[in-house]
Amino acid sequence: DGSPFPFKEMGNTLVVLPGNSQPPFTTQRQIDIPFFLGKSVDSTGSFGAGIFVNTKEAGATDPDGYVYIYGIRGMKKALMVARVEPASIEDFGQWRFFDGNGWTNDLTKIKTVTDSLSNELGMMQLKDGRYALVFQEEGLGKYVAMRLSNSPVGPFGKVIRLFDCSASVAEDKDFFPYNAKVHPVLSQPNELLISYNVNSFDFFNDVKVHPQLYRPRFVRVKITE
Repeated sequence: DGSPFPFKEMGNTLVVLPGNSQPPFTTQRQIDIPFFLGKSVDSTGSFGAGIFVNTKEAGATDPDGYVYIYGIRGMKKALMVARVEPASIEDFGQWRFFDGNGWTNDLTKIKTVTDSLSNELGMMQLKDGRYALVFQEEGLGKYVAMRLSNSPVGPFGKVIRLFDCSASVAEDKDFFPYNAKVHPVLSQPNELLISYNVNSFDFFNDVKVHPQLYRPRFVRVKITE
């Protein structure tokens, strides 16, 4: 329709890849996540913004055996949290949702735990045991930022700005940064390896002039003792 974002989010899908499978992943399966199908994403939100695997096998410092699935709700980019044991991730009846105090199977009792985030984000446990939630501030803001917590569900602290993306979007007034996330598996000790993307509100014209535009940028944030 000519708008900057000519698409609509209709739902989420869980993609299942058999262990040790290789591209082109011909044996993959796709399962619709049922929780908010047919409902307005703006009011209900959606899960899949980020995942944190808090298990011994994943190398977690204080594992509780759950996979945490993060979701975003509303214009404030508020954070919802679900969790499930890895072996049961395809059984949506086993998913539980954080209600501000504990875990429930009642979707209507979900409580958001922080905001000013982005539709993609990342969680990483630091060496000192704290949890770093990494995101693009205010969704499309110029800062890669994080909030710290002592648990995967918060409470989360204030926004800590890590990197100013202004130089990446300076070429054109329509450029914007978005969807910063941390990559725990690729990060070296005492660092956060973070990626963020750059796009344009006038993409189909700008990409002809700036073909390198639409790609991730990477930042290393050092953690000092």
